[in-house]
Amino acid sequence: MVEAILIGIGAAGAAAVAGAFAITRDGATVTPQGSGRVSTASGTFEGFPLPDYAQKFVTDDYKSYLIEVEPGIKVHVLEVGEGYPIFMLHGNPTSGFLYRKVVEHLPLDRVRVIMPTLVGLGFSSKVPVSMHTAANHNRWINAALKQLRLEQLIYVGQDWGGPVGIGALALSPGLVKGIVIMNTAIRVTEVKTSLSKIHDLMKTPI
Repeated sequence: MVEAILIGIGAAGAAAVAGAFAITRDGATVTPQGSGRVSTASGTFEGFPLPDYAQKFVTDDYKSYLIEVEPGIKVHVLEVGEGYPIFMLHGNPTSGFLYRKVVEHLPLDRVRVIMPTLVGLGFSSKVPVSMHTAANHNRWINAALKQLRLEQLIYVGQDWGGPVGIGALALSPGLVKGIVIMNTAIRVTEVKTSLSKIHDLMKTPI
């Protein structure tokens, strides 16, 4: 009996893994749908009302909206405060919500904190794995920056937010007033190397 249960659990697990690979590697792009419009200092954007489970982590002062960076590909953005723009980019596997605790210690009457979520994570669009390249992410974040129409900003990045954000800003270097880098690199290596078995496994959806 126990053996049969274990076999069943193993089969279910294998099916789940196969499904994850099918969805994330070969699936179609999933585009979030917003509602209404949200006004910001940069103009108006497609609103994205947060689900109750997400809204409870932020105050009512937060703005939540979507920026379409390419047809069918949208970046979800959280924003709070008024003043000098601080653009904070998270890493993997988190979202713009990562910085909500940092926000609690910032003077929101003097800074405008903008926290996008990378494509593929959080409430941003989901795309096939083949589209997750540094060049694509650099371009998507740069497109979001252009639509925000910022004159200058302070950039904060950690983990994948380092090379993605720095790469995006390299396309619009005039935006940079200051940079804060945490636990990250500033660019993706172009040297082709092979991964160890454990690292090769870790890049999968498991």
